[in-house]
Amino acid sequence: MDETKLKFINRHDFIVISNKERQRIGKQYLSACPLNQRDFGKELFFNTKYSIPGIARREESSKDRSLLPVGFVPCTKYCGQRLRIAAAVYMTEVEDVVCPEKILRMPFIPRNKCMSALADINAWAAAQSLSLGVLGSAGLEIFTGSPYTDKDSDLDLLMNACSFFHIKKIYDQLQAISRIYAVSLDLEISLPNGYGVKAAELFMETRTVLGKSLQDVVLLKREEILCLIN
Repeated sequence: MDETKLKFINRHDFIVISNKERQRIGKQYLSACPLNQRDFGKELFFNTKYSIPGIARREESSKDRSLLPVGFVPCTKYCGQRLRIAAAVYMTEVEDVVCPEKILRMPFIPRNKCMSALADINAWAAAQSLSLGVLGSAGLEIFTGSPYTDKDSDLDLLMNACSFFHIKKIYDQLQAISRIYAVSLDLEISLPNGYGVKAAELFMETRTVLGKSLQDVVLLKREEILCLIN
């Protein structure tokens, strides 16, 4: 893959890797994982029906620039919870990087209340010429076609920063749609400084807001964030 494109990988991006790299990571995982988690490794790395992408993640201790930290999430739950498997892929084996906004432009079936809410949100956003991205289980379901969501699934969305007024207006409308379907919704705002913050935290009367990037997690001063977006 073009090295210049790899430089612009962001948190939450889906990382598509070569089959050779998938098998390398799979063998590495199966040699070290507990016996009761071997089936998850087989599902992630050796399933020929579909290929689950990695998700770009933060790895503060990583110093090898040739490796990209990613996380893999099996479709099958482990003891009722999503299993997250950390790995590192060789940059030379990355075949594509797919951002959350591109994922939401892909077709999907609104087969449950979570995905139905997302379909309505997507239609509303398109009518507003608003670019939203989708994260989490809903994003993985759209990308892989596998049933990652269920009746209890939440919606996690992503949006680039705009003015505080517009963020509040958009957030309120997204919450109104999600309430119709009784689905919990979380909106993350991508700031110009590379950090992501929860929209809900922006509306709280706190001095700081938790900011996350691919490099670190920090407390950002709320007044500095408002200066960035207004």
